Amino acid sequence: MTTASVARALGTLAHQGAHPPGPCDCAPPEVLADRPDGTVVRSGPV
Repeated sequence: MTTASVARALGTLAHQGAHPPGPCDCAPPEVLADRPDGTVVRSGPV
């Protein structure tokens, strides 16, 4: 498991914990920056 996949899983868990059960109507993440070193910054839960 990579750091990115762990961060993504924790972000998903935190996002789900912030909402009641059922479908989520939050906007999908947007790419805010695509850096030259390969780092991609997105909006949304961490």
